[in-house]
Amino acid sequence: MTVLERTRESIISLPQLPTMSRYLPPTSVWQNPDDETGKRVTLEEYWEHYYENGDYNYEYVDGCLEAKPMAKYIDVKMYSWVTGGLSQYLRVNPIAKFTTLEMGFKFRFISKTQVRKPDIGIVLNSNPIPL
Repeated sequence: MTVLERTRESIISLPQLPTMSRYLPPTSVWQNPDDETGKRVTLEEYWEHYYENGDYNYEYVDGCLEAKPMAKYIDVKMYSWVTGGLSQYLRVNPIAKFTTLEMGFKFRFISKTQVRKPDIGIVLNSNPIPL
């Protein structure tokens, strides 16, 4: 009789292995207690208290705060490359204006409202709301 045949005939009981949750603290190690990501706020509270928060860069997503992560070196290099090409294109073809970092844009969708702070914003000159 092979080992495989024996296991089919009898129930093998393995000792219960410990889970990782036993060794991890109840909250994330990297979570800062001052970070208010996920907090529910009104749009008015967001504009008044969180839009220009000095410690965290928050965006407003459907009534909740969402912290925008800090840029990495590769993000800065890519941002520089894109803005360089965009600047040259718009100098030759002045069809739009672009903004950089920390300018909030409010978006209204059917089911939710968002305020995003894109790294680069492009607004066409034909847009009904000029920049």
